[in-house]
Amino acid sequence: MQNKLILIRNTVRLTCVWVPTGDSNRPLACVWVRTKAPQPVNHAPYKDEAGPESGMVHLCA
Repeated sequence: MQNKLILIRNTVRLTCVWVPTGDSNRPLACVWVRTKAPQPVNHAPYKDEAGPESGMVHLCA
């Protein structure tokens, strides 16, 4: 029996960026652009007392 070697290319991550078109019927258009490699996420423990001086930014959805 022969072994088959299948090479898989790395996928490219794309992100949709909305740009104005100047057209009143379709004011925005999605342009797909290549994104950078994902950055590692900091999983440091959350401190409730952390303020702006600690570098943490509180986000709301």
